[in-house]
Amino acid sequence: MADPATIISGLLSNLSPLIQDEFSLLWSFKKEVQKLSSTLTSISAVLEDAERKKDKDKQTEDWLWKLKDVAYEVRDIMDDCTYKDLRLQVNRRNASSSTCIQSVKRYIYVNLLMTSLLVCWRETISLSSCNKVYGRDVEKKMIIDILVNNTSGACVDKKLSVLPIVGIGGLGKTTLAQTVFNDEEIAKHFETKIWVCVSDEFDIQLVMKAILEEKAEARLEELQIKVREKLCGKKYLIVLDDVWNENLEAWDQLRSILDCGSNGAFVLATTRKRNVAKIMETIQHIRISLLSDEDCWLLFEERAFMCGTPKTHNFVNIGKEIVKKCKGVPLVAKTFGGQMGFKSDINEWCKIRDNEIWKISQNEESDLLPILRLSYYELLYHLRRCFVFCAIFPKDALIKKERLIQLWMAHGLIPTDKNQEVEDVGNTIWKNLCWRSFFQDEKSDRYGMYETCKMHDLMHNLAQSVMKDECYSLDANSSNDGLKREIRHLTAMFDEFVKISSHSLKKIGGLQSLMLNGRDVYGNVTQQICLSVLKKELPALRVLELSYYKQYQYQDLHYMGCLKHLRYLDISNNYEITTLPDSICDLLNLQTLKLNQCSNLESLPKNMKDLISMRHLDLEECDELKYMPKGMGQLKHLKTLNLFVISDKEKNCQLDELKELDIGGSLKLMNLGRVSDASIARGVSMAKMSSINELELEWTYDDNENNMSTRDEKIGEALEVSTARLKILKMSRYKGVNLPKWLELKGLDHVNNIASSSDDNEMIVLFPLLEKLVIDCMNNLRELVSPSCWSTRAFPNLCKIEISYCPKLGALPPLLKSLKDVTVWG
Repeated sequence: MADPATIISGLLSNLSPLIQDEFSLLWSFKKEVQKLSSTLTSISAVLEDAERKKDKDKQTEDWLWKLKDVAYEVRDIMDDCTYKDLRLQVNRRNASSSTCIQSVKRYIYVNLLMTSLLVCWRETISLSSCNKVYGRDVEKKMIIDILVNNTSGACVDKKLSVLPIVGIGGLGKTTLAQTVFNDEEIAKHFETKIWVCVSDEFDIQLVMKAILEEKAEARLEELQIKVREKLCGKKYLIVLDDVWNENLEAWDQLRSILDCGSNGAFVLATTRKRNVAKIMETIQHIRISLLSDEDCWLLFEERAFMCGTPKTHNFVNIGKEIVKKCKGVPLVAKTFGGQMGFKSDINEWCKIRDNEIWKISQNEESDLLPILRLSYYELLYHLRRCFVFCAIFPKDALIKKERLIQLWMAHGLIPTDKNQEVEDVGNTIWKNLCWRSFFQDEKSDRYGMYETCKMHDLMHNLAQSVMKDECYSLDANSSNDGLKREIRHLTAMFDEFVKISSHSLKKIGGLQSLMLNGRDVYGNVTQQICLSVLKKELPALRVLELSYYKQYQYQDLHYMGCLKHLRYLDISNNYEITTLPDSICDLLNLQTLKLNQCSNLESLPKNMKDLISMRHLDLEECDELKYMPKGMGQLKHLKTLNLFVISDKEKNCQLDELKELDIGGSLKLMNLGRVSDASIARGVSMAKMSSINELELEWTYDDNENNMSTRDEKIGEALEVSTARLKILKMSRYKGVNLPKWLELKGLDHVNNIASSSDDNEMIVLFPLLEKLVIDCMNNLRELVSPSCWSTRAFPNLCKIEISYCPKLGALPPLLKSLKDVTVWG
């Protein structure tokens, strides 16, 4: 069960501005709301002790369930009031007082209910992934020796050899396999290396798609042909990580597909189950041992003393006693090392060392959950709530940081900080959970963007054990009978969701998240989802994902405007819709709208400016958009807008509307040649957008216009792009002879920071962080940088340049020390 403490904390932070704002609907009921706030504060004060004791006390657990239900009800009522306040801001008129009075009456009722629960409570309980791998050198050498030399001497007559690694959860099987997979000797020996994460469901189709690195749907026969074409006659290594399948027939089917390589082809598998290893192995499996206390200490020490905890004799001794209690399990040692790194009080270390939970035997992996739960309860409330929310993801899912933070935001899990943007606070939470090993395998692309992570199976089990019935996954193997009133987050396949009766949906009327996908269905889903059911049965939705479902159209989306609590809406990858209904603009709480790869989308609703809570509008690859609706500049909270299409009609949004917005991340400006003189006069400077790291500038393409050179230079000059954080720059169809002067910024204190100055003696620095430069169809361009601006510090990190159809372009700037890849064509 998710703890209600953070829900209540969020309520308190949101109540404060409502009763302080004299224009708020609650201004006239200040005393009642203050009383509710006082009750919430009292309840919050005893929650931490309750959370720790609920696992041993059934009465406490029942009390927390009731409190949680009431907390959700209060939040929904508060949302009603907040929505009405937002509507006031949009309409600039007072709402009906009777509506407000009704909402506050519900507040007072809930206040009495919560007060009674508080009295009841007082009667019952008044009281990375690793930088270095330790202790696995012997196993690593043994495995590499088998893979390279096949020293086992077994199955010499077979082309495909299979070696399983067996061990309990948290012992480091995957980490060991990774070190083998990335070893130089292995890289030289095998022609092809492939990593496949299998997990609970042994789906041959998914395994083959992973081998082929394909996401598109395809029939089993097609995939089988492609896999054999890729592997045929090759000495390959395939790692099948985290296998649970005990069905011999299913393994034989996959093995027969893979058995097409040359002699020496290998499958290296990791599994917790000896029976799985026996089914798969052609070579005797390797069972990895527990780590020694010495190796466990090295793993613990690496994290425990990196955040300021003094490495004194006392801390070291207590740390080593904690390590002994970890009983050789690396995941436990690493997790507690990360936790201790944030505790500089010796008493806190003693408290962990002396906890009675260590008395539980750790001979089986199921016994590790209570130990990990101890570490979980040492987290701050908001970290705990953000972590357990991740139970909604499937096991071994690749979790995108940006998406996760936006989901946390939608559910109010990130505490407010007046000095930081909510996304920055979310990023700190993400880093904290990674550092403490609640997340692992953090990765980013070469430009430091699109960060992802995973959860260890045991950590996922921990999150599920806390959330219990609040998360439910509906697929072909589950039943509608599992739909209970307690469910708050539902993940479902489209073809399974449409089978749910209206009666079943009523049982989960408090649903907060609905994530639908159809990726396991070949072709189109024939059954239509009637989105009107969401309005009637699921009014409390805060998150709705319909990504990859191509059947719903304009008329279906009309019903979404009634989901007034909605904060996160993903309808990306839809090729049917050409526009969105105006009712979408009634979602005044909406923070994130994802329309990525809606490749036929031509227009946005005219009242987009009404979405005053909007922070992230994703329009990547929506290149059929004709214009942006007027008033986009009024979305003052907007942080993400990755596509802006400029119109030649003044009735639509012009580029000058964006100059006051703090857009970050990636941004593509289309049809720059249409920027009017009036818009330039009002100002189109992007100087304030200092958080943009990927920028694409696309001018209008028109062969008939011969006098555009000077005009394109004028537009380019007016943009005044901030280059301080740019890592990728793409420019196309620019007809100017010279590049804009904002490429020649002056002033430098550090390589990574640029500041404007009037000092003529300062060193000129160009794009200190830029790593990739793409220029296309610039028929008049003669030089990238004026010779007078060349310096040893120009483009210090530029490693890749792509140039196409720039016939007059001369030599590249000299001294590009990081340049590794130059592509020129046309």
